[in-house]
Amino acid sequence: MMKMSEQMSKAQKLTYIIKDRKFRVPLYQRNYKWNITTAVKLIEDLIESYNKHTIKSIGLITLYKDKENLNINEFEVIDGKQRLITLAILFSLLGRNNPNPIDLCFERDNNHVRKNALNNPDNKWKNDFADYVLENCIMLCAITENPPIEEFMNLNAYKTAFSV
Repeated sequence: MMKMSEQMSKAQKLTYIIKDRKFRVPLYQRNYKWNITTAVKLIEDLIESYNKHTIKSIGLITLYKDKENLNINEFEVIDGKQRLITLAILFSLLGRNNPNPIDLCFERDNNHVRKNALNNPDNKWKNDFADYVLENCIMLCAITENPPIEEFMNLNAYKTAFSV
């Protein structure tokens, strides 16, 4: 039988990566750093692909699965957090908030402050665009069972400084 990490380490539709999974942003992660220009660039790329009816690759996500965690569907986000948060915000703005398709929590927030901020029911937009993003955007998804801080250090060796 194939291990989950072997089964999941491939390019997949966003809907498959996020379906029935919980994502936790651990304390060792730096804050959300994307500026408006970077977030808008991702959204513009998605809209362009939507208008052309093409499949869109939206990068890499690296997740950590703790073998001792009994919740098989809970993962720590090691790399790809900026993109995942931006997508969660996008789904909220598109009116996909009950629930938001990306179940995201932040370890540093005891009361899910940031997650609740994403679930604003007053924002509505096209359902077909949200469906497009879920079904036609693919990410290279890697799941590791290596210690997450070691994996994070390897992936972020030349990026913004962080602290534990």
